Amino acid sequence: MTPETLRVLEAADRQGQWEQPDGFDHQAALHRFNGFLAELEQRLGGRLQADTGSSLQDCSFHAEVFFEGGLLRLSNFGNLAAFTPDHTVSSDVVDSVSELLARHGYIFLPDTAELEETYPRVPGPSPGGWTWWIRYFDYL
Repeated sequence: MTPETLRVLEAADRQGQWEQPDGFDHQAALHRFNGFLAELEQRLGGRLQADTGSSLQDCSFHAEVFFEGGLLRLSNFGNLAAFTPDHTVSSDVVDSVSELLARHGYIFLPDTAELEETYPRVPGPSPGGWTWWIRYFDYL
């Protein structure tokens, strides 16, 4: 993992706060996400399937967008955003997503392999261990 990525991940970390940090404003996060999604749909020329609803429980992210070849998830921590590990989303789409994420104040983590590295502060027994992906972008 690059030192820069590690700094970003560690800066967002809040020990003992696994689903969301203290003071997380879910409504504000959804409002910002909806603005991002509307602009992304306009850029890509079509409606995208997204989930921000009740199915997102016991997780460390508040929104996900479905693409052919993977998902984009937006974390409850540090305004982080990343595609699922091993995604096959086209580079043109990734470039558009990256640009619009930055415009809406998100920090895009393009190298999902880095997110598969071991998370060092596991909250308890965890079969198979935790990764940075699980910490910020998965169901807990």
